[in-house]
Amino acid sequence: SDPNTSFLRAARAGHLDKLRELLEAGVDINTSNASDPNTSFLRAARAGHLDKLRELLEAGVDINTSNANGLNALHLAAKDGHTTVVKALLKGGCKVDASTKKGNTALHIAALDSLVTDIASSAITDATSLPCSVILRTLRSSSLYSGMLTSA
Repeated sequence: SDPNTSFLRAARAGHLDKLRELLEAGVDINTSNASDPNTSFLRAARAGHLDKLRELLEAGVDINTSNANGLNALHLAAKDGHTTVVKALLKGGCKVDASTKKGNTALHIAALDSLVTDIASSAITDATSLPCSVILRTLRSSSLYSGMLTSA
């Protein structure tokens, strides 16, 4: 297959040596394809491959890169419960309040996937030092949760 497809497959599978080889050969670090608009960085986040994320960041990937739907690495890692990745992204400066095209933050997405009480949501909350009132206000403002939370 072509080098870009090989790069994306290596990112999803966690093959660091192959990623390095393809980067050295000149593959665009932000490549994606029609069947999956996620870049290798986003694929690595979704799969929970922290080592790959670090490698790609060192190679120059923007930590806040997002796909056509506005999903960034934090959204994808939170969605799939990859708490170590979530914590690393937050420590690395990923924007915690970045919204998708539908207006959802990583916290919204984690909540949608029943992870509010999971460590992923805790990691987002802890790393940002946001007061609970801000988090509740964010959830209340989401159309996804209208009527689910009572007023404080």
